[in-house]
Amino acid sequence: MYRTREEQLKALNEIYEKKRNSITVLYGRDGIGKTELVRTFNKNKRYFYFNCPSLSLKELFICLKSQINILNKDNPLTDETSNNLISVLEYIYTNTDGEGKINIIIDEFQLFVKVYEKLINDFIIFSKNKDYENKLNFILISSDVKWVETQMAQDIGPAVLAFSRIIKLKEFDIVDLIGAKPQLDIDDTIRMYSVFGGVASYINLYNENKSFKDNIIKLALNKDGVLFHEASRLLKNDLRELSQYNAILCAMAAGNTKLNDLYERTDFSRAKISVYLKNLIDIDIVEKYFSLDIGSYANTKKGLYRIKDNFINFWYRCVYPYISFLEFSDPSNFYDSHIKDQLEELFKINYVNFCREYLILLIKYKKIDFEYVKSGGWYGKSGNIDICIKGNEGEVLIGSCKWEGMYGEKDLNMLLDELKEAKIKATKIILFSSEGFTRDIITVAEKNSSVTLIENSDF
Repeated sequence: MYRTREEQLKALNEIYEKKRNSITVLYGRDGIGKTELVRTFNKNKRYFYFNCPSLSLKELFICLKSQINILNKDNPLTDETSNNLISVLEYIYTNTDGEGKINIIIDEFQLFVKVYEKLINDFIIFSKNKDYENKLNFILISSDVKWVETQMAQDIGPAVLAFSRIIKLKEFDIVDLIGAKPQLDIDDTIRMYSVFGGVASYINLYNENKSFKDNIIKLALNKDGVLFHEASRLLKNDLRELSQYNAILCAMAAGNTKLNDLYERTDFSRAKISVYLKNLIDIDIVEKYFSLDIGSYANTKKGLYRIKDNFINFWYRCVYPYISFLEFSDPSNFYDSHIKDQLEELFKINYVNFCREYLILLIKYKKIDFEYVKSGGWYGKSGNIDICIKGNEGEVLIGSCKWEGMYGEKDLNMLLDELKEAKIKATKIILFSSEGFTRDIITVAEKNSSVTLIENSDF
């Protein structure tokens, strides 16, 4: 299992082991691995699972009753109790194999809440029955990130206070994926992540026995590919005015990161762009980011936006603007002519992300003597600093990353210039290079203990 999922599995087990009834919300975007995590959690435990369809309340209860009766043909649920949720819960508890605490899992529970707002209240009432004391563990799963984060509390009301914990499943990070595809080296893992991100369902589709190019062609460029319509599907689920969102995402994927840049590119009003960006942030497609609060704030760019979903970024940068060419060309030729050259910029970005994750792990496991507080980048008006990590007493660890070519004296001088402009005094400098270091940089590191060199073989 992935490292981050082990942490979340541990959290679920800690809740389960407590001597009280619990209600846990587990949410995250579609395909992130929520149901798979719960499937693993359920092993050797007593459980009932219901994937809630989008139906009217009457049809929903009919569907729930049908599933229960398939599992219990010898003792079916009667019509008299099938429309009363508490009676249904009593039946589930009594007629589910096993003894002791039961996991009752409702997947896409927001669909249940939308037609039956008393859902959580009924769980609470049922949990207070002394016959079921310390025997119930409700797990409510949702793929509707926006609803959970912005609407759930309003729709459920005070009953939301009964939740034991709300756990958000995020994408796997690059370090997680290194062990998931053991046939891929670090460079290939970064390439895979740069296009498919850390979405579990995408990664499971990736065939490590085929080339990177062949995977992109099969999954995303062929019309019958699983991911060919994925971008529009994700956006249609939550957003109206799809053409405007397409325009915003194309502009962002092309490198327009400031509100004014998007205004000039799209001709939409700034107020409208702000609304679109907020909606994209709410569904975890876009994020707003800032320079880490070190050095000179005056020299930084302010209020920057970027696409955080790697597949969406890939699609709107490399495919969507040229989709008409794909209609009448071979996908392999399309890859060579419209995609291949643009990918290096995506690889560079995600090499930085990987190096940052790696540094944080080194600090966590005491391989670097540094007390971590928070991390980020520094985005200046004339250039950027890839990795900035702030210590608990004002120390600053700087990371600089080079994906293509050997890291040389010119690269180091550029970094030193940026540090000077940012007015950042680095306690430690760690240089990363995918293709190694020139002799002059090696000499610098040998003479200066505050400079460390890391290349891919060191990982």
